[in-house]
Amino acid sequence: MNTILVLTDFSKRAEHAAEFALTVAKKTNSEILLYNAVFTPNVVPAETTPPYLETRNTFEQSAQKLENLTKKLVTKSQALDDESFSPVINYLNEIGSITGNVPNLLARRKIWMIIMGDKSKEGMLDRFILGSDTYYIVEKSKCPVILVPENVYLTPLKKIAFATDLFDPDYNVLEFVADFARHFEAEITVIHVTAKSKENNAETAAKFEEMKARVDYPNMLYEEIRGEKIAKALAEFSQIEHVDMLVMIHKHRPFFERIFHASKTKELMNYHKVPLMIFPNVFI
Repeated sequence: MNTILVLTDFSKRAEHAAEFALTVAKKTNSEILLYNAVFTPNVVPAETTPPYLETRNTFEQSAQKLENLTKKLVTKSQALDDESFSPVINYLNEIGSITGNVPNLLARRKIWMIIMGDKSKEGMLDRFILGSDTYYIVEKSKCPVILVPENVYLTPLKKIAFATDLFDPDYNVLEFVADFARHFEAEITVIHVTAKSKENNAETAAKFEEMKARVDYPNMLYEEIRGEKIAKALAEFSQIEHVDMLVMIHKHRPFFERIFHASKTKELMNYHKVPLMIFPNVFI
């Protein structure tokens, strides 16, 4: 059975991401592993508890919060008026930091997917590009990472947009996305992203047909976005077409910077409403 790793710091954003993970787990027949890294600073207040007791108290509080979150998710799963799969939900906490612990956890456990909340005020792509724990997790991961914005409405995934370059096909990723989409009976739109203002349309269409034949997913459409204002075009497409999830590949940091790192990225890319599935380069 596949395991979805849900990273939590017990914030409202993280809890919302855990609820999103529950919907994914129920549809994909996966189990959930809730994970919290218990950070214990080296500096100890002068008048207080010894360091080992402070660490133990913090660790026990983390375990209690994980147990409470587990119970909440189990109750929510059972309360749904359907006969869908009820996932097993386990939890784990360890002393250390997210950036230090998660790569070790991924080496020990077979993780199918990571789901985490957006913790930044600026918006997830700002945080992802400028450097953050999120960026580090994607860099070190060998599986897709889904970033869930706090205010995304938890609706069934019916439309998934995959932004890629058809002349540099990512078949492994698209096959994963197609298998994922089948659980939701979702439509996949492959968006050919290119900075070129002109391209041979017939050749591009042929590349899409080649990709479609290889992946063999019946509900797959094609769009293309050209030019320098890719961020704006993706934002408009996501809004107009009511995209439920955007998929991208973290090939190289400059790719993200070129597309998204502009002064008005926050306004152009309304990712506060769209979960973002990012594949690490090693997945390809």
